[in-house]
Amino acid sequence: MNTPVVVSLAFAGTVLLSGCVSTSGRTVYSRNQVNQAHRIELGTVIGVRKVVIDGEATQVGLYGGGATGAIAGSQIGQGTGAALSGVAGGVAGMIVGRQVEKMVTRKAGLEISIALDNGDTVVIVQEEDKGGFVDGDRVRVMIGQGTAYVMH
Repeated sequence: MNTPVVVSLAFAGTVLLSGCVSTSGRTVYSRNQVNQAHRIELGTVIGVRKVVIDGEATQVGLYGGGATGAIAGSQIGQGTGAALSGVAGGVAGMIVGRQVEKMVTRKAGLEISIALDNGDTVVIVQEEDKGGFVDGDRVRVMIGQGTAYVMH
């Protein structure tokens, strides 16, 4: 198997596996939510809609795709032709790598409308949990530091 194919397969495998991290049903908190005070509001779900949470395009897809494309492109031609093919392959790889990463990191989400017991109404978008939410569910809304999360 030649080098560009091996590198391409390794990159593709890494990107695909990065989307397979399991949390075993636990809630995952970002680092900036740890050791922060959050208040709890109680309420009733008045609407739920399925949404898609857009994926992330980080430097991993950009550089990984660029390196893979450059290696693959440089195998085309000889001398100056190989160098130009490598540059073109690198640019194309960067574009494709970012889009692949964005697609792989997309998540199913819910837009949950809640009538809070204090009279306010809030809408919160979050990743879809097992079981989800339905109209009439009594829920807790954890609010703090610009974030909110709905829990049963």
